[in-house]
Parts: sequence; C-alpha cells; structure tokens
Amino acid sequence: MRATIIVAVLLVSVAGCSRGVQKTEPAAQSEANPLRDSMVRTASSRPALQVSGVMISDKPSAIVNGNILGVGMEINGAVVKEISGHGVAFDFQGDMFTVALNNTADQNGAVSGPRPDQQQSQTSETESPQGNAYQDHLRKAGAYVAGAQEIVRQNRVMAIKDYDAVLALYDEGQAECRTALEQAPVDVRGSIRKLLASIRNDRQIFLAAKSGLSRRIREAIDQHKLTFGMTASNVKQSIGRPDRIQRSGDADRYFEQWEYEERDGVISKCLYFYNEIFVAHK
Repeated sequence: MRATIIVAVLLVSVAGCSRGVQKTEPAAQSEANPLRDSMVRTASSRPALQVSGVMISDKPSAIVNGNILGVGMEINGAVVKEISGHGVAFDFQGDMFTVALNNTADQNGAVSGPRPDQQQSQTSETESPQGNAYQDHLRKAGAYVAGAQEIVRQNRVMAIKDYDAVLALYDEGQAECRTALEQAPVDVRGSIRKLLASIRNDRQIFLAAKSGLSRRIREAIDQHKLTFGMTASNVKQSIGRPDRIQRSGDADRYFEQWEYEERDGVISKCLYFYNEIFVAHK
C-alpha cells in the first residue's frame, strides 16, 4: 500500500500538479472497442505463411509453405484470394493480407524476409549460387503457359498450326520449369516437380488433340468430306474449288465465305473460313 501511494505522488508531481499530497483516483480503463479488439485478435492469430514461388497463367498457382495452391484453396485457415507476380493475397477469417514473393507472414501479422542470421545457412544448405533466380524461371514458365492458353482461347476451332504453336510454348514452359527446379531450394523442389508434371500433362493433351485432328483431316480428304480445322488447301483437296469467294477483314484477321453452286446458280453450300481455317458451314 505504501509503495502505491509513493508512485501516485511521483506521478502527480511529474504532471505539474500542486506540490502537496493530493488524493488520486484510479485510472479510467479504456472503453471497449469490439472492432479494434477483433482486429487485434485476428492479426495475432494469422498463420505463418511463406510464398516461395508463383506461376501465372489462366489458372495461376503459388508455392506456399511447400504446397502448390490455386485461387480459392486454403492453407492453415487462410484462403488464397489472388495470385500475382508479386505475391499472394489471403483471407483469414475476414482479415485480408498479402504475402510478397519470398517473404513470410508471421503469426503477429508482420511480413518479412529471411532473418539476417538465417541467410547464410539458407544459401549454403538449400540454395544454388543463383539465389532466388529460380523464381524468375517460374514466372517465365507461367508466361509461356499463359501464351499457349491464349491461343486456345482466341481460336474457337483449332488448326494444326495452332496446335504446333501451343506445343512450342509448352516446350518453352517445361524448359523454364526444369531450370527453376535445378536452381530452387531443396524444400520447394517437390512443388516445382508437381508444376512441371502439370505442364507436361497439359502438353500431352494438346499433342493428342493435334494427332486426332490430323487423322480426321486425312480421313475426310480420302472420303471427300469436311471436318472443322481443315485449311483452305485441305478443303480444295477434299471437295474442290468454290464457285465464289467473298472476303472481309484485314491482313491479320480475315474471313472468307466460300460458295458452292449446285446448278442454275443455286448455292448448295456455304463454307466459312477464319484466317484460312474452316470453322463453320451452312
């Protein structure tokens, strides 16, 4: 009790009050603030998350705590909301926060890179001399895959040349992913292998689709029939030259309507081409 009175007197003196001993009252407690308290509780309970790599494509993915995650997936209660070339945005119980590439969000909500006392051991034990260059290769791999997916999106009907372009981009993506695997720290190589396997599987799908189209085109030509994805040359081989061609568009994107007459000027069929590829008919 005596110690409490002495502390109170000292506080009054510092505040510039009268020199005499004055009666002190207990300090008022801060008013409750549910929103502030909720924010404090949320920030203090955020899971520790580290983003080691990202690959941007139609379906972007990120390596978080050694796991491959896509948008909408969850890890330790945090849901991935967005993946960009800079990092990953998470939603943890309504608390939105972003973890930058190669940074860590700790349980207090702070974001930081590797601690200075860890950098030396990480470099010597798990990283190649290129440091974090593997992340650049992952980004390049994602760009190649995104380019391939853009070709598919732009072409409602795929032709052999389109499949060739897609396969070439997937080959570049695989090469970049393999280089990233060689340079990556040991703890993320398993995730990169999964990304590489995913790229390889997608490439196999397009390769099979190209083979199937090649077969259908050969069969159609042999039977004097048509199949979507034929080139203008294929169509001429199969059913001959049209009686009339109408063209519109420009040098980069153009449409053609081929009209075949049966007799007495009656049109028996119309074929539609986009950049020399047969895409529709009536």
